[in-house]
Amino acid sequence: MAGGLLLGRFFPAIQGLLDAVRIGNTSLPIALGLLLMMYPVLAKVHYEELGRAARDRRLLWLSLLLVWGLGPALMFALAWIFLPGQPAFRTGLILIGLAPCIAMVLIWIDLAQGDREAAALLVAINSIIQVLAYALLGGFYLKILPGWLGLATEDVAFSMAEIAKAVLVFLGLPLAAGYLSRRIGLRLKGPRWYEQRFIPFISPFAL
Repeated sequence: MAGGLLLGRFFPAIQGLLDAVRIGNTSLPIALGLLLMMYPVLAKVHYEELGRAARDRRLLWLSLLLVWGLGPALMFALAWIFLPGQPAFRTGLILIGLAPCIAMVLIWIDLAQGDREAAALLVAINSIIQVLAYALLGGFYLKILPGWLGLATEDVAFSMAEIAKAVLVFLGLPLAAGYLSRRIGLRLKGPRWYEQRFIPFISPFAL
């Protein structure tokens, strides 16, 4: 963070350079950084154990309640408490609350030595819900709920195709790479090489 702030302060032209390399609305350097951050964690997932994680219904329902119930409502409240007179920032904060972070969730789970299989499953489920429900939730928190409360409403256009493309790039690619790495690595080199040599080699790249 400090490095980013210093670069922006002393080399302001760097923003233009980064924005010049884009795929659609996505900065290519940021996309590559996110993919590199997520791949090592997803390569550690024991995909054959996803069925066990799926059987923990309490975990699934609690996660969905927190991510899609409490999270957006909390961000809506924070936006109106701290940014009542700044509609652009307020809208941005609400929209961020509707987009659960994929990369950092995986990093935190990995750092805490948590259940990577459950994390991968929950990230996949939340990403599918994001594609299907983001526009509906955005309309609710930007137009319907403020209207009920007598607050200012905002009109924001959502593209389901753009949301799906972002999820495919930022989750689909590293997930596929991690899955294939494990399948091919175990088949060609065996579990010992994969767990004791390959994983320790790629793990630092996530941080």
